[in-house]
Amino acid sequence: MNSEKYKWTKRFLILTPFFLLFSMFIAGGGHGFVQPIFALFPFATFTCIWMSELGFLNLILALIQFPVYGLLIDKANDKKRTWIIISILHFLIATLIILYANPNWINK
Repeated sequence: MNSEKYKWTKRFLILTPFFLLFSMFIAGGGHGFVQPIFALFPFATFTCIWMSELGFLNLILALIQFPVYGLLIDKANDKKRTWIIISILHFLIATLIILYANPNWINK
């Protein structure tokens, strides 16, 4: 039973670096296709709507985003409902960022 404690937090903690590396590889260090970064890390890239660069704070937000999702799921009483809410919020924010991102991001 104890192995189930913080199961999703641990999983997302392990997956986060792989998501970051994948996104940076696809983005070509900022000179390629940046939409995967917007899609995977909407909370970290939210500032792309009005700014044309990312900073250290954005990296910190990207590193903690998925573990926080896992913690919310682990602590929830209704895990399925929490999954759905997190998925919907993630999708909506990612869509808004892709639609309204500063043109400097899309035209690089």
